[in-house]
Amino acid sequence: MKRKKLVDLSKTSRKLLFLAILLFLTTHVTFAQNLDSILHVLRTTPDNEEKLILLEDICRTVRKTDPKKAKEYALQQLALSQKLNIPKAEASAYSLLGGFAFNEANYPLAMDYFMKNLLYFEKTGDKERLSGTYSNIANVLTQNSQPEKALSYYHKAMLIQEKLKKPKNLVIVYMNMGIIYKELRDFTNAKNYNLKALALSDSLQNTFLSGSIHHNLGSMYETQKEPQAAIKHYLLALALETASGDEFGKATTEISLGDVFNDIGSYQKALPLLLSGLHFVKEQDESDWVLSAYMNLADCYSGLKEHEEANVYLRKHRVLFDSIHNIEKQKQISELQIKYETEKKEQEIELLIEKEIAAKAISEKRKLYIIITLISALLLLAGLLLIVLRNKNLKKRQAFEVEKKRLIFEQQALKAQMNPHFIFNALNSIQSYILNNESQMAYDYLAKFSKLIRQVLQNSEFDSISLKGELELLNTYIQLESKRFKNRFNYEIKGMDDITLQDIKIPVMLMQPYVENAIWHGIMNLDKSKTGVLIISLELNDDILKIIIEDNGVGRKESSGYPGKHKKSMGMTITQKRLDLLNATARENTFVKVTDLEDETGKATGTRVEISISIN
Repeated sequence: MKRKKLVDLSKTSRKLLFLAILLFLTTHVTFAQNLDSILHVLRTTPDNEEKLILLEDICRTVRKTDPKKAKEYALQQLALSQKLNIPKAEASAYSLLGGFAFNEANYPLAMDYFMKNLLYFEKTGDKERLSGTYSNIANVLTQNSQPEKALSYYHKAMLIQEKLKKPKNLVIVYMNMGIIYKELRDFTNAKNYNLKALALSDSLQNTFLSGSIHHNLGSMYETQKEPQAAIKHYLLALALETASGDEFGKATTEISLGDVFNDIGSYQKALPLLLSGLHFVKEQDESDWVLSAYMNLADCYSGLKEHEEANVYLRKHRVLFDSIHNIEKQKQISELQIKYETEKKEQEIELLIEKEIAAKAISEKRKLYIIITLISALLLLAGLLLIVLRNKNLKKRQAFEVEKKRLIFEQQALKAQMNPHFIFNALNSIQSYILNNESQMAYDYLAKFSKLIRQVLQNSEFDSISLKGELELLNTYIQLESKRFKNRFNYEIKGMDDITLQDIKIPVMLMQPYVENAIWHGIMNLDKSKTGVLIISLELNDDILKIIIEDNGVGRKESSGYPGKHKKSMGMTITQKRLDLLNATARENTFVKVTDLEDETGKATGTRVEISISIN
């Protein structure tokens, strides 16, 4: 987990991100010098334009110290501006309320407010506030994992700011674009926009922004596996953050720099940085950064051969990670249940009201004429029929939604089982080294294994990842297995170019269980005089991705005859259940076909697994 200054896809940077938004919210900012006197004037001022100005001033004055109260003033401003029909004041209220909704992570509401702003500022031609609105919309899209759309809005904001020649605002827009390009792995543009931002920031002698930009460059180079360049920019960021008093920036840079030192084996340099950064982020309750520091410290202590300390931080990481994810899942489930119950109650109330109205109408019409009574009866029957049909349709829709949510939760639960299963199997390798008194091999294996665990934990947040990312994790796993089994097999991954691999998304941990099965149940049961062969091939035809995993092992029939091999692979079983649920809840279809390979005499020569995925 790496920090992106000012605009970050993680929750940990929302406070910094909101500061960036405030730079664009308005050009008319008047901060009250005496809040008590202004509140007194507000109470005695009639509903007019002067009162609107007072409400906005008070809101901006107290929004940092009392955001809840500030939001109430913004709502009063909105209501009064609509009552007086003053669109400009209404737009200012939307800006403020959009910022509050964003800070509360209520992104749909924030987007609604900012889109209303957009319509007004496009109509009036207020370029500076239009630029700010573009940036605000881009920030919301970034938090909703829509970087391509966010980039288009940042670009619009950039064009306006370049014409207005507002250097500080332009620095922030350049930084945001650099971060988005990095997330899209377009490192050329990421570097160019960060360097543009840095040149402007240095000219303004703004050490805070310059420190942020150097951190972003360090993060980019670390992602590109260029540790020396990353270290250079992280050190510059650290110096600038210290000078500007940016304690949060300094702490996160220390954690990031410690991670790079871990990567190059400079554990003595990494340790004090990681401990210092951890101390601050724990005080600030920045749980995502605490998680990162724990994992990096576990890597560091492992590299220093202090395995007890490494295990301490691994356990801390596991406890915090489980706590965060359990809380988030429980919150999501509770929100869905509350929403469902609320909608159900509303429908019941509507139905009762309709029945009462119908009954009252019948009672009144019976007092008039017999003909009217008959007509009323017919109308009632028609109304009841409509109500029955409506209820029937509602129940069908409700049942479908409930079943869909159940399938989604079950799918998430199965995906959550994959990581412990995979980690348990990998730990067997370390246990094997320890039992065989191969301490050095165990230490080396553990260091690489910790990297693999970090990849698995990072990927576990998503339902799908790029094919390239899945292959990188798979390649690391095969290397570890090859090392454990003393190179008893060769392997090859045949595929498409990197651009295509990056564009294609597949379910997380899709291939690993089948590769594991090929190694453990097929190749490892070969006679020791034979060398195993594992080939993974990728083919793309007419929007169908075909992944072929082929081995020259003993085959499924013979493998089932070995002691302890009669049980079906747990990983393959879970993966098949996941695919069944994916096919039930999505339009895309994913199918798996397993074929036993035989020679002309019918003797088993291996196993072939074909995974077909629709990528439309």
